[in-house]
Amino acid sequence: MNAPPATARGLAQVKIAADIVLANPYASPATLAAKCGRSQAWLIGLLNADWFQAMLQERRKAVADPGHQPTAENAAIRATIEGQERLGELMQTATPGELTRALKVLFASLDLGPKPRIRPKKGESRGVRAA
Repeated sequence: MNAPPATARGLAQVKIAADIVLANPYASPATLAAKCGRSQAWLIGLLNADWFQAMLQERRKAVADPGHQPTAENAAIRATIEGQERLGELMQTATPGELTRALKVLFASLDLGPKPRIRPKKGESRGVRAA
């Protein structure tokens, strides 16, 4: 690969590969290629490309220096930290019942946790209403 991909899809695949390489610095090329869903030859060609090394260096800076990240990412990080701080405050003052309700709401909004069991009404069977 002598030049970056010309298509948006190709560039997206390269950016994903860059993130996988950064997240797994000690993984073998075969493992990284499998995680990328590409061949080992493709990954090695990519790793040897000067433009990819430059992209990788920029991504390393963005990960290491939060001030280098785009504003939307900074806002998301700040919101997460503030939410964690608020949860810590609530845990100091809230009753166990209040914490349980708050966690149920949180898990429901994130689509996590146990799903509520819906029981059929009297006279109905599962999935079929009585006529």
